[in-house]
Amino acid sequence: MPGRNVIFSPGIVAQKVLPSHLQVFSFVIGMGVHCLKRVNCLVDGIASGLVTKPDWIILSGYAGACQGDLATGDTILATQVSYLGERFPLFHEKISAMETLRLGPMASVDNIASEKEKGELKKKDFLAVEMEAGQILKALGARLPCPMIMVRVILDRLGYNFPAVIGKALFSSTKTSWFWTMKGFLNPWNWGELVSLWKMSKKANVELHKVLKMVILGLNSFSLIFNLEFIRFFP
Repeated sequence: MPGRNVIFSPGIVAQKVLPSHLQVFSFVIGMGVHCLKRVNCLVDGIASGLVTKPDWIILSGYAGACQGDLATGDTILATQVSYLGERFPLFHEKISAMETLRLGPMASVDNIASEKEKGELKKKDFLAVEMEAGQILKALGARLPCPMIMVRVILDRLGYNFPAVIGKALFSSTKTSWFWTMKGFLNPWNWGELVSLWKMSKKANVELHKVLKMVILGLNSFSLIFNLEFIRFFP
């Protein structure tokens, strides 16, 4: 789409590294259960003509490793996602040749997966687990205006358990979410885990940005990025 500018939300991909003819919008959908309402609004906007129809949707963000050879910062291109017993295929053929991307199936769940849950998913040969694609594809798959690609970066390795306060902050109501967030940061007992998580997220973000740049250049057309809000916690 010659002549169009590249427009990003902060912290996704540096604008200067992409050719000026590419148009890319980043849309923050939120994590887990928070994503569906925002995606539905966007799909409605595209259907009504208020939002320009993209050629591709790129669902990007963190994932938890379900295989022992995956480490923080490794990137995955999902071939399909499994959610509540259903399997949803994802487009991957055009960019599967990228050497930095691990290709394979992913699982989707409604909450942060525990160490035990990731162990069970490992037995089913899933590479990693995430919390958004399944909900989106199950509820809105037939209404998505274009193919969806899922690119994920590993945040937590197999065997890692998220601090309990993080889960409570993410999946509580808006009022109680602030309570759990403040409780987590103000309690010295949580500081070690939170610092560790911050370091993991910094490394994961660097690799995700690199891969998104390559994917966008490979697609070479108007892309819409669904970005997870959690990535903004540690810019």
